[in-house]
Amino acid sequence: MLELKKLFQREDEVASTEMHPNSTSIEEIQAEYRACVDEVLRRAGIAAECVEIEIRHQGALPDGRPSIAVMLRLVHWERTSGLRLLLGLPMLERASRRLIGASWAAEASHYTGLWVHPSGQILDRTLLKDLGADLCLLEGFQPTDHQEPQWSVHADLEPERRSTDWGLA
Repeated sequence: MLELKKLFQREDEVASTEMHPNSTSIEEIQAEYRACVDEVLRRAGIAAECVEIEIRHQGALPDGRPSIAVMLRLVHWERTSGLRLLLGLPMLERASRRLIGASWAAEASHYTGLWVHPSGQILDRTLLKDLGADLCLLEGFQPTDHQEPQWSVHADLEPERRSTDWGLA
């Protein structure tokens, strides 16, 4: 009878395939996110030198798992990479969610999204004029004598005017 009981007893420890929040470090999770985002940007044809990537730990949620955000900073303007990053953001967001979601990091953390910020060093007047022209082309804007494009460079970004430009002597 005792041997029959042994046949139906469960093992005390059953191997678990779940990731536990404390089984990996924040640095390991951040490295996995970085690898996923690097792959997404590579597939999108965005030059690595145009973007700085920061994987930001935003604290732990009630279940104990860390909340992680991906911050992309556009630091160098190269037209193709810049347009793909700025205009392709929804596609990059979806691709990063899918790749991170398929990774072990999805079980160990919460992904809060992909954020893009242009750095101040690329916000010069010439770049903004070129970007405005690209947006006008994309929208099918046809300039006329009486209509200014919505994407023109704002007067605040124009070079400073001299007093003679205003008719003041």
